[in-house]
Amino acid sequence: MDERLGLAERTATALALRAGAAADTPLAPLVEEDARRALAALPPGALRRAFLPRPRLRPWAAAALAALLSAAAFDAAPLRAEDLKPEDLATAHREKREKEDAAKAARRIEEAARAVEEAADPKEAALRALAAEMRREAERLQRQAPPPAKAMAAFQRMGEIARERQEMLAGMDAKTLEEWKAAGKLAEADPDLRKLLGSLLAADLKDMSGDLASLDRALKGLEGAGEWSAESLQDLLDRVEQLADALEKGEGALKGREGLKAGLGALGNPELLRKIAERLSKLMKVLQEQGWEGCKDAAGMKAGDMEDFDPGEPLSFTDEELEAMLDRLEEMLKMAELGQLAFCQNCGLTGGT
Repeated sequence: MDERLGLAERTATALALRAGAAADTPLAPLVEEDARRALAALPPGALRRAFLPRPRLRPWAAAALAALLSAAAFDAAPLRAEDLKPEDLATAHREKREKEDAAKAARRIEEAARAVEEAADPKEAALRALAAEMRREAERLQRQAPPPAKAMAAFQRMGEIARERQEMLAGMDAKTLEEWKAAGKLAEADPDLRKLLGSLLAADLKDMSGDLASLDRALKGLEGAGEWSAESLQDLLDRVEQLADALEKGEGALKGREGLKAGLGALGNPELLRKIAERLSKLMKVLQEQGWEGCKDAAGMKAGDMEDFDPGEPLSFTDEELEAMLDRLEEMLKMAELGQLAFCQNCGLTGGT
């Protein structure tokens, strides 16, 4: 019947399972249901046409066919129900799902890396190179579809490369970088550094630097410098203290990253920022008691307790220095986000083989 109806042994297999020792296995109902669906899908009249009388074979043809079938039955390994265990089907389904998940993860990385690569500023050469490298690797993973374990290793490596490039941009010296690699410190994202970079970019350092420079000129009584009000001093004081708080909370984020620390100058030194805050508080008191004229001092912002610091250390940046520093911070943050994405895709998979 299967041959005449083109059912590929569906009904024969279902009947054999139902009558045999495998009748009570979970596989039997599934095969039987498949046979029922195949029969129900037959066009009208198919059963009648399949069983119309057919010409009888000549004796010599019948004998040849019998011999051929006997030889095939002897050579072919019999299909046994126990060869198709439900756990085998479950394993195959799990492995297929894991490969699909790895491909989706690679696609997410490819899309994110491509977006960063295309949007990167010409000045962000290191970022563009990292994004291009991650994009190419993600494309390779999608083409080759490796087992989940190998995909996880590739995602992990992408995250480590992003972290290493980020540390190089932060000015970490080569010796410390090698020590961190050997100790496995680059094998995961650094949430403290990422948080600090976000805080620095949100602090509007450009305005803060400009305000400190403007206040310094006003205190020195330079031509064209206007007077400051108590409200303006309070606003600057609040911003300086917020930045000092962020730096103190992320103190470990600057450890070993001497290039980043030096680039921030006074704006990356929480101790100096606290001194600046104290100076602003005193100025507000003098302003209230003596007016703006009483606040003026030829030493500007570095009068009083501020003299303890190196007088050559600038309290503000030139526009060029500030733009370069902010560009560097933003590039590092984008690298951190790419690395975090790769580490997250790795965490989202299970290590199949």
